[in-house]
Amino acid sequence: MVRGSYDAVIVGAGPAGSVAACALKRQNPRLRVLLTDKAFFPRDKTCGDALGAGAVAVLRRLGLLGVVHDAVSPVCVRVTGPDRTEATATGPTMAGRDLAGFVLPREKLDARLVDEARKLGVDVWEGASYQSSKLTGDGRTCFFKEGVRVSSVETALLVGADGAYSRVRRDLGVGRQDDRYSSIAMRSYAKFSDPRRTPQEILPLRLDFGKRMLPGYGWVFPVSNEVVNLGVGLPVSVLREKSLNLHVLLKSYTADLRARGFSLEDPGGGSAHHLPHAGKIPPMSHPRAVLIGDAAATINPLSGEGIAYGMVAAEMLADTLGDWNGIDHAALRIGLQTFERRFRRRFRLHFASCTVANMMMGHEKWAETVIRAAARDRHVMSATTLMLFDERRMYVSTGLRILAHAARTR
Repeated sequence: MVRGSYDAVIVGAGPAGSVAACALKRQNPRLRVLLTDKAFFPRDKTCGDALGAGAVAVLRRLGLLGVVHDAVSPVCVRVTGPDRTEATATGPTMAGRDLAGFVLPREKLDARLVDEARKLGVDVWEGASYQSSKLTGDGRTCFFKEGVRVSSVETALLVGADGAYSRVRRDLGVGRQDDRYSSIAMRSYAKFSDPRRTPQEILPLRLDFGKRMLPGYGWVFPVSNEVVNLGVGLPVSVLREKSLNLHVLLKSYTADLRARGFSLEDPGGGSAHHLPHAGKIPPMSHPRAVLIGDAAATINPLSGEGIAYGMVAAEMLADTLGDWNGIDHAALRIGLQTFERRFRRRFRLHFASCTVANMMMGHEKWAETVIRAAARDRHVMSATTLMLFDERRMYVSTGLRILAHAARTR
């Protein structure tokens, strides 16, 4: 069956895909845009559920900030090192940057973004599993499976936003991410309370760099006054080298939190997911196709954050294509190449810095040194937080301050 023809077909209706659909329609309302996903919404998605400053800024610019109207907005970040040293950053403004963010379960966020795309005139096709595509004279013919039925869709542009296990990526000839550039995480939800917290205080974002998971960490992100998103994540290579088990690590992390005085119920059944990170970004632009979000491995190597980079890429793609009319193939080719150059230029030093920082955090002594310095020096803590949740790169001055603090404690 032939379902129709479009100017842009987007595979994957997560934040990157839905924002791409919205941004393309806002840029040029005449474009015919189809947003597809193999799931039906609302649906759950394994994630830390945190939206950083970059994602919030994109939502604001596109008039989509209403999707987080009931989300928790923490104003504090606490990072704990292997020796239990705790560093705290209080915002939302830090080093002149607005770091206001939100925590909202993906079950709600993704469904709301899909609804916003519909309101803008985007066609949405749920329950459609992408199979393959082939180049034609005018674009691509894409094949989708819906139940037992296979349908084809004609499009001038194919956008692969279908996540870490992207079928579009494989179909374009891009191999899976090497384990050296991939992490794995397990997430659950549980009731949580801190006896030290006042009733009106919002729980902080908590990152705990425990010895067994370095350079990975455990996290506690509040989704309400009583319930948190709780999880553990670490490089795939570390998981295999140490023969670790994610379920065991999550139980161990839960026990550690209780030993430190937090009240925490047993987490529900955890769900795991791979995180291909930006230590190595594959080609993003292809003939009449482009990869964005987790499909393009644009996840922060240090924090595991991926939503913001996917949303930024989606907005940048629409902005770069400008008033492309869906017909001019030369303009599309140049636009896709320009988009990739712009994206890489914007985040190159940031991703490189986070990759180096991730390598440092893999060594217990370095992890302790950095977090001790952050606990004593507001500049170091601000720099660390901006690398975790914004676009900051590593500066020599910050490294010198860390080394100076280390020298004083010898």
